[in-house]
Amino acid sequence: QYGPHRKNISTAFHCEPGVLRIHVTEERLQRLLHNLILNALQAFSAEGGQLTLTTCRQGTEALLRVQDDGPGLPGDLAQRAFEPFVTTKATGSGLGLWIAQSLSQEMGGRLQYRPADPRGALFELRLPQAEGRRA
Repeated sequence: QYGPHRKNISTAFHCEPGVLRIHVTEERLQRLLHNLILNALQAFSAEGGQLTLTTCRQGTEALLRVQDDGPGLPGDLAQRAFEPFVTTKATGSGLGLWIAQSLSQEMGGRLQYRPADPRGALFELRLPQAEGRRA
């Protein structure tokens, strides 16, 4: 359960077998994930929702997906999701996704948004795998 409204949150974790090796600082990765997960939790209705975290390998990249079943971003805001001060919430700074995008770039990766199917938001973080250490 989450926050003062005690929402019911279901979580699912999907990890591909093996180890994904990336060179990032723990602090940056934690902060980036915190912003994405908080964004997902805030998108849920009063009843709660489903949060899914997935890790896998795609070519030479490590891929981390954070998906929720909230309302997703309206079309006009989807194009501006990573701009500072853009928000769909009545409160908040609108900086969470901008910070997450900046952190992904600092780590040599990229963060993308797309609508989840059939509803919700899907954020994909792609990071280069550490060379010569693929497990």
